[in-house]
Amino acid sequence: LDCAEHVQDEAADRLRIWRARRDPRIPQPPGPVCPLCRASFTTASRLTDPTMDPRGFFRNACIPQEGDDSELRLSEKSALGALCALLPINAVSFAPRLEQQLWPAWCSEAAAASDGQPRDTLSEADFLIPGGMLAWLCDHLLELKVESQRGSPPRLSENPRRWFSHFDYDGKGFLTKPEVLRGIAKGYDVSSLAHPETPARRARTVGTRRLREIVNGIWDDIRWKDGVRLQDFEGPGGLAERILAALPGELASRAPSSDGVSAIGSLRNGSLSVQEALDRARAKDLKVVEDDNQRAQDRAEKQRQGPLG
Repeated sequence: LDCAEHVQDEAADRLRIWRARRDPRIPQPPGPVCPLCRASFTTASRLTDPTMDPRGFFRNACIPQEGDDSELRLSEKSALGALCALLPINAVSFAPRLEQQLWPAWCSEAAAASDGQPRDTLSEADFLIPGGMLAWLCDHLLELKVESQRGSPPRLSENPRRWFSHFDYDGKGFLTKPEVLRGIAKGYDVSSLAHPETPARRARTVGTRRLREIVNGIWDDIRWKDGVRLQDFEGPGGLAERILAALPGELASRAPSSDGVSAIGSLRNGSLSVQEALDRARAKDLKVVEDDNQRAQDRAEKQRQGPLG
């Protein structure tokens, strides 16, 4: 057997194998499956950014039930997966809050805005109502986008006015209690508020709970029902001074950064306004969409040409 005949035989064997894979009589190998829920799928795509395409996000986040041709509805379980895919949150620690607080509130708001009937899933119209799940999600996503462009926040102990302006993302002129809590948690190692005997894996969760208790004890619910304004925040006896006095240690002890990038970003982008940061983030988002569309077109072209194209 010479080399030419050997190559021809090997080529023929490979061709028979290639054709056999497309023979309906031969069982096909299993397709790809989700590494978490083990559900099979044929195509995959990036989860749509709800700040750019809310309806597209809703359709991607919903998991249609087999044999159910009715309208898509978002379940609590599907919502948890979608939120964890977009936001830097831990599914285990966030799930109780979603189950006990956020999801019932979103369902109640949807019922009040439509037919008043109780529900445990959200339709597309329910998802889009003002002040519901979409508003909550977009607020947190826009906050992350702004932070990625502006860098880490200033220290409360050094400049309360700049700290206030940094977290006043929408320029309302006041900070709500949740905004103050998130602002403190971003610049302070809240795990230090936990009891020394608390296990390390639970220290941040316990510390966050303790931080909420501290702020609740200081917050004036009557004066600051809608939020605290700058004149009540800074200056002698202001909220900033009372927060610093209530927290053990110095607030300047920022949670450590692993590579120093956060501090450099703060120096480089600290002069950016919220609108400038949003404009930069939106340009970056549009570039991601363009790249995804180009990859989809290239993939479709390769499939059209076929394996021998």
